[in-house]
Amino acid sequence: MITIYRSGGLNITRRFNHTQVVDVGDHADNTIHIIEMTQGICRTPVRLNVRRFRPLPTDDNDRRYNDRGLTKEYHLEPFALADVEKTAAEFDQYLTDNALDGLSEAVKNSDDIVKWTFRMIAEECRLSTVGITLFGHIPPMSRG
Repeated sequence: MITIYRSGGLNITRRFNHTQVVDVGDHADNTIHIIEMTQGICRTPVRLNVRRFRPLPTDDNDRRYNDRGLTKEYHLEPFALADVEKTAAEFDQYLTDNALDGLSEAVKNSDDIVKWTFRMIAEECRLSTVGITLFGHIPPMSRG
């Protein structure tokens, strides 16, 4: 089970009086769509199964942001995770499979001290996780 908490929530819906991640009922249909997301750190995208839902009048499907002093807005289509519990398990597996590669990618252009630090993290992870190879390309840090 997963509970994600953010004090006060995001104020994008009034459907719930809590900040737990829960399945949204009221699906518009049973069609599952797959969304792939990446943030440029890991070569493998996160895959999410989503389903269209019927928005309520109290749902805010518009996102506002500031761009160089100008407030801009765009509309989001009403999609929600198809199955929160399944997504949590899949995301946990995604992290197990990809977190260390993401760390390696994140530090590849960093100074040696940063690479050394993250190599130590990877080595600690390797002690508890079988089959992970990482940071083989980072030269050992000199201690002189």
